Amino acid sequence: MVIIFRVIANPLVGSGHVYRSLTLAHEMSENKVLFITEDSDSKTVNKIINGQFPIISEKKDNIVQRLLSEMPDIVINDILDTHEHDVFPLKNAGIRVINFEDLGSGAKQADITINELFETPIIESDNILWGSQYFFVREEFDNANPHESFKDVKSVLLSFGGIDKLNCTLKAYLSIKEFCKQHQIKISIVTGPGYLEYEKLEELTKNDENTVLKNSPGIISKIMEKCEIAITSNGRTVYELAHMNIPSIAIPQHDREGTHEFASSDRGFVVLKKNSPQSEEITSDIFLAFQKLVENHSHRNDLYSKMRQYKFDKNRKKVVNLILNKSS
Repeated sequence: MVIIFRVIANPLVGSGHVYRSLTLAHEMSENKVLFITEDSDSKTVNKIINGQFPIISEKKDNIVQRLLSEMPDIVINDILDTHEHDVFPLKNAGIRVINFEDLGSGAKQADITINELFETPIIESDNILWGSQYFFVREEFDNANPHESFKDVKSVLLSFGGIDKLNCTLKAYLSIKEFCKQHQIKISIVTGPGYLEYEKLEELTKNDENTVLKNSPGIISKIMEKCEIAITSNGRTVYELAHMNIPSIAIPQHDREGTHEFASSDRGFVVLKKNSPQSEEITSDIFLAFQKLVENHSHRNDLYSKMRQYKFDKNRKKVVNLILNKSS
């Protein structure tokens, strides 16, 4: 069987689509697995996949035709909103089409569209599956150890995805670094391969013995094991933090992340929506929310208790079976 993942990765959308597809590709590696991406995204995609699977780079307008020429059995679109012209030619050729995180006109046309980051259905269609019951963590979490007891805060994680266009990493670091020094709280910062301000952040943190900076996402689960709280964007990382039982501050970085409803106080999160990440007030918002998480034990314990019910390591098999049209 030939399976092709169509993926995107750029400063506007981040790199999470590639990581999700790469996780699925490993689960189906007994098949012939390929990736295809637009020329403009190929550098980032190649950096993430790092030779694990073949990658086709193609002009955007030629991708569907190139997909048809490869004669795949399954095409998995992880490119955000698709159009009918992304799906119809493939379906007409007898190809099974699976879409992820898709609110476009092509969502209804795919065999299955999986919108796991949206708790409330936005489009009416029997082929679209919604909600966190379809979210799965990456392989590195298979052997990770979630926090099983409530602890004092000794370490905090800052992580804002693969690219962090609005540089929330730097804003969060600057807002809490002095407080963390005063309270002997270690800061662990994990950036992605596309983070544009890495060198600047590296220069700022190199003499800060209280801070560790990494840009290797494949080790984030081990860092989470040692962090009692986190500050993050409102994307896939919030599910990983819930899986690890880490009460966190979530900051939507753009309008689409603002529609993601999983992160909430009912699930163990403080969500900062009042001011946008671009605003000057966001630094103050981060600090006040962080200070409360550290100093108000009952507040943090309440969030921790609500979070413990969520685990996302079993959903991967369910999603693979959906893709391959197998019974669970």
